[in-house]
Amino acid sequence: MSIAIRECYPLRARLQKGRISAIALIVIIFLITGCGTGPTKRSVDGDWSVSENVCSTDPDQPDKGDIRSEIRTRSNGTNAQRVVFFYYLDKTILELKNNFTSPTASTGELTVYENTPDNEVKRTQKARNLKENNQGIKEAVVEFFENDPNVDGSKAISFCLYRGQ
Repeated sequence: MSIAIRECYPLRARLQKGRISAIALIVIIFLITGCGTGPTKRSVDGDWSVSENVCSTDPDQPDKGDIRSEIRTRSNGTNAQRVVFFYYLDKTILELKNNFTSPTASTGELTVYENTPDNEVKRTQKARNLKENNQGIKEAVVEFFENDPNVDGSKAISFCLYRGQ
């Protein structure tokens, strides 16, 4: 019996070393990807999981905090819903709603807002897949800031929608 324990000990020690290395690697990856992403707040609102990021319109000033994104998701096992909001100070930039009925089937709608004091809806368009979602978000942000002398909309798209989420 003592022979079996001695033979297993080096294996157990190697497994523990491997486990420690894996944990160290996970911590390093978390620190690299998690640091500098801006404050992320996660909460639950009824059956919605909510994730909020405070971000910046200026990539050179990551802590500016003038943009906020909010992602709300819920799922019942077969269907899922996601609602994404972008806000600039006290104005809504866009609202993206997606419904997923399978890994490949989804429907969606993107509402784009005007950068005016009234912050009215500019247009609504379909956003049914990742390509339409990403292209629509990019265009909405650029359009929102196109006449704003303080923000370059082509640079503002670098704020942290999905970083840290």
